[in-house]
Amino acid sequence: MAYRSNFKHAVKFIAFFDEGMSYFWNVFCMLKICKGLKRGFDGFF
Repeated sequence: MAYRSNFKHAVKFIAFFDEGMSYFWNVFCMLKICKGLKRGFDGFF
């Protein structure tokens, strides 16, 4: 039973971590796009 609760906890942690990483990635991409737009798309692609 303890193993099962630990597993549930791990799944919850992984889901939370995944959400955090995707949020960070979205912000990172937005910053990259803004930089690219400011530069006039040179070196963006």
